[in-house]
Amino acid sequence: MSQKIKDVNFAPHWIELSKLSPHPRIQQAFRLKYAEAIKRNFKPRVLGPINVVPNSTMDGHYWVWDGQHRLWVLKALFGSNQTALCWVYSDLEEKELAELQRLFNKRKSWNAIDLFRMAVISEDETALEITKILKASSLKPGMHGGDSGISAVAALQSTYKRLGPIDFSRMIVMLKAAWGDDLDAYTTVILSGAAHFVGKYNGLADLGSLSERLMKFGTPGKFLGHARTHASSGGMTTSRAAAELMTNLYNKGRTPPNRLA
Repeated sequence: MSQKIKDVNFAPHWIELSKLSPHPRIQQAFRLKYAEAIKRNFKPRVLGPINVVPNSTMDGHYWVWDGQHRLWVLKALFGSNQTALCWVYSDLEEKELAELQRLFNKRKSWNAIDLFRMAVISEDETALEITKILKASSLKPGMHGGDSGISAVAALQSTYKRLGPIDFSRMIVMLKAAWGDDLDAYTTVILSGAAHFVGKYNGLADLGSLSERLMKFGTPGKFLGHARTHASSGGMTTSRAAAELMTNLYNKGRTPPNRLA
């Protein structure tokens, strides 16, 4: 469940650009090519105001929580002494600001990692539960591009929604037991394939046994290679092929009634 936002107070102010800085947490990753495109096609009347909150660490300065690319363009074109129209928001906790950012940016494309980070900061119930389950296995979701977390956050969310918290947790424990901290084990293909396996054979398969067989099979990279080959030859998605490979590995050497159908 998303954080409910109280009545929001904001007012327009003209603020010198030198007093504006991107918010350290409530912003997506800066995209230089995107900013340069805005600069090339600069139109003052359609640029729009910059959304800011007071910077509690520097009196008279402000954090930009929506509009860092516009800020970069204005500084590049006119210098830091120029002023810009800003909407100054007040009396917002950081989690409320993160939720407001998510609502604002449904109108433009954010990458999945930045959206998930905003969901965590705004105390979204699903995002917090996913983070908690991963932490129990000494894992973490990606919060910034290039960090050491699981970057397939969209797959984490979709598999959590499909399985629910209990079976999602069992799936993560299974992959962790098989391949440890190797981030290749938590790609969209493997997560989706594992979710299909767990969802289909819930209560029928020994996930500990599957973990052992996956580990003996080889690295997650090797498994992904075989899944792609199986998908190509079988005319199916790579995720479905990954699920079938898991089933085949599980069934190897087993006889009815221990084989999975």
